[in-house]
Amino acid sequence: VSTQSTGTDYFEMKVLLLILVCLASTIYCDCNPSNWIPVDINTIPPAEATDKIDVYFLIAPLLECQYGGAFATLLAYHGGLGFVNSRTGLSLTIDYEASPSFLGAVLPIITETPNGTVELIWENNGRVFIFNGINSTFWYSTNELVTTLTGSMFNQYMNWLRSYNQTYTWYNLWSVWTDDPDKGVETIKDNECFQFAWNSFTYFHSLGATIIPPVAKISFIALFSSKIPVKQDISDPLVFQKVFKFFYEFEKTVKEDGPLAFIEVITSMALNGYFYIRVNTDYYKVDVDFPYVGTYFKWYPTCLLYTSDAADEEDSVDIG
Repeated sequence: VSTQSTGTDYFEMKVLLLILVCLASTIYCDCNPSNWIPVDINTIPPAEATDKIDVYFLIAPLLECQYGGAFATLLAYHGGLGFVNSRTGLSLTIDYEASPSFLGAVLPIITETPNGTVELIWENNGRVFIFNGINSTFWYSTNELVTTLTGSMFNQYMNWLRSYNQTYTWYNLWSVWTDDPDKGVETIKDNECFQFAWNSFTYFHSLGATIIPPVAKISFIALFSSKIPVKQDISDPLVFQKVFKFFYEFEKTVKEDGPLAFIEVITSMALNGYFYIRVNTDYYKVDVDFPYVGTYFKWYPTCLLYTSDAADEEDSVDIG
């Protein structure tokens, strides 16, 4: 099912999102900070070789603790994995997040140096977090059994996680496609929570585990451009000024409008015809084409080694 917003739909979508954000406080979600204290991986006891650990695929609306289910309307979700040892009862949630904050991975901190120049300071790192328990009131969109690991497999996975933060250092929200993801080519790939889940599925498969569902839902945001994004040389003062102006206006809009800034920024895309993104430590200019950007909640093979005809069904929202 695909819904496309035109200029006529802009006001209606803005009002809808505003209403949803206002209602967010009425949606119960256990976001007590004491339940979200990361656990040191070195404190997790190794499993016995014959243990059985069920693994669950978890999905919740993006920024649920701040806005309830509002972002689910735009098909924007957060994904993670839950683990339950049937012998000991130990349960864990493991996910990949922007660090130190989601907003820090989308917008830079704009600072002024003593000599009067400005700098864009980014906090777009990504890292794996481990939490005790599985918060079912938070992960209510999906909580699906995907595989069962032996204790030996689980211990190997824990070792694999230790190197994940070094391999996947940066949290990249944006993907860029030449066309709709079903028929287009991805020219810039994102790196976020669902990528972590799928990398985990592939690793489980490599250990010999059976992935139960052949497909599962993945959420991502896609910019559309028929041109290859161009890396920007910000050592050039003129280029830096353009990049700075873009993120300055972006940050200003977010401060003024909060989550509604998403709609404002998309409107700006349509008017200006371009968008700047940060990928790892580099900047790219994307010359966007209609419908400019879309959020997707799409069926995708649970292991990159698999193929499935079921992976062509999706929900999408084109916001342009």
